[in-house]
Amino acid sequence: MTIFNITFKDLNKSFNQRLLFNIPELTIESGKCCLLSGINGSGKSTLLKILAGLENPNNAEVYYKNIKMSWKSACKQIHKNIIYLHQTPLMFDASVEDNIKYGMRKQGFSRDKIKTNTKNALQWADLEHLKNNNARMLSGGEKQRVALARAYVLSPKILLLDESFSNIDAQGRKQIAEQICKLKDEGIGIILTSHELSHTTSLAEHHMQLENNRLITSSNENNVTNFKNNFEPSSLLLVNA
Repeated sequence: MTIFNITFKDLNKSFNQRLLFNIPELTIESGKCCLLSGINGSGKSTLLKILAGLENPNNAEVYYKNIKMSWKSACKQIHKNIIYLHQTPLMFDASVEDNIKYGMRKQGFSRDKIKTNTKNALQWADLEHLKNNNARMLSGGEKQRVALARAYVLSPKILLLDESFSNIDAQGRKQIAEQICKLKDEGIGIILTSHELSHTTSLAEHHMQLENNRLITSSNENNVTNFKNNFEPSSLLLVNA
């Protein structure tokens, strides 16, 4: 799989003349799982939305394939390759199956491709038994799995998961963790956040922390657990948001 990476330099964002963060350089790439933490109000969600091209920074230099791009041009590449998932994913008033098809229809996938991808995604996310259910009637964990499946069928290079473990029971957290493991196995890059403090084991090989307007990075490879072979719901790392 070809590695996708994009670099942001001199990335900063302010609200009402208050500096939220100033990041000299940040590279995100496929094939890596990273944990993003920080106190409430530190700017985690805002940073993810900027990385997904959904919100404008005050300033940023963007480099893709070592070529400096305007923000407008960079957003075209970002939207093709990076998907942001909100902690409360929007579910359309339709079946699970139709919710998964939505993005493919919008992007003009062929009917055969939509059918094949949807079938595979339902199996991948263990949602086949719910495919005809109204997505708005699902539990929080089930909605998150629909959202992951809806993103998965679009073959993103990077997924940004904002509080995907919030308000979900232990079994739901286990299922979401298993989906993240599958994504990692396929080389999809992941940046995830969470506000839970009671767990100690990590899904992520790398850790980024927003603190005092700065982004501090570190390796977490020695603490990564193989959830597929050794998972306890209470072992899921969920950190301070």
